[in-house]
This record gives sequence, C-alpha cells and structure tokens, in this order.
Amino acid sequence: MSPSIRIREACMEDLTTLVRHRRAMFREIRPYTTTALDAADAVYRPWLRKRLRSGEAVAFIAEVGGSVPVGSGIAFVRHLDPCPLKPEAAPHIISMFTERGYRGRGVATRIVHRLVGWGRQRGFSEITLSPASRARPLYRRIGFDRVWEMSMPLAKARARGTFVRPR
Repeated sequence: MSPSIRIREACMEDLTTLVRHRRAMFREIRPYTTTALDAADAVYRPWLRKRLRSGEAVAFIAEVGGSVPVGSGIAFVRHLDPCPLKPEAAPHIISMFTERGYRGRGVATRIVHRLVGWGRQRGFSEITLSPASRARPLYRRIGFDRVWEMSMPLAKARARGTFVRPR
C-alpha cells in the first residue's frame, strides 16, 4: 500500500463523492440504465445524509495527494428481528468502491478494517455485508464467513409454483 494513500472518516461535504462511488459500483456490477441510476441516487443521497447525521452510519474515504478520493465504503446500523444468540442490530457494510487504478493496493481492505473497528467501538457483536461475487475472496481473506440468504422480487407473485404478474 502506498503511504500516500490515507483513509479518513467522511464528512457531510463528502456526500457527492460517496454517491458517485456507489453509482460507479453499481455500474460495474451490472449495466443499469442512467435513468435507474439517477433514480437510485435521488433516494440514496437523503437516506445516507440522514444516517450520517444521526450517527447510524459511518463512511470512510481513501485519498491520494490529500484530497483526491480513490475509494470509499459505508456501514450503517441495520435493525434485525430478535433471535436467540443474535443481535437486534448490526452494522452492514455497503457501497464499497475503489477506482480501477488503485485496486490491488489494499484500499478496500483498509476501509473494511476501519468499518469493522467502528462497529467494535460501538459494542456490536457482528458486522455483515452482501458482496458482489467477484469481491467475495477479498472478504474471506479479511475474515468474513459466507452465510446464506434468499430473496424473491415482490413485483411478481408466486401462485401454484409459477410467477404471475400482479394486477
């Protein structure tokens, strides 16, 4: 890792960078339309602003030259249903992004370590994330275990084993 890359906690003035990095992350995951990305940005910006202000979220930015952002990541407190031996809330890492020219230099690893530290300092017993498949090896190296979740799009309803469009 180049010593000229530093990781710092983001502030409200970094909101545009955080939204831009999330948008770039989604572009790389799959070819979303500009319209879909614009709509997501419009919802995400106030959602993140509220959580950063309240302390329910934290973001870290990797910078070179003291001011050029080359990576970022966010953790927010996700409230969960109470279960035996499970917390009722846990930080969830989202929006991890590193600019192409800085990948492989430990930027994401350092950001994740800062997010994990934030969670530990607040007394949480676990931290979660939902990585893209190509990022899973990075998270395994850091110490994350693979767990299993399933989902179903609610735009379609399941009826007798088939999906039908809602009316």
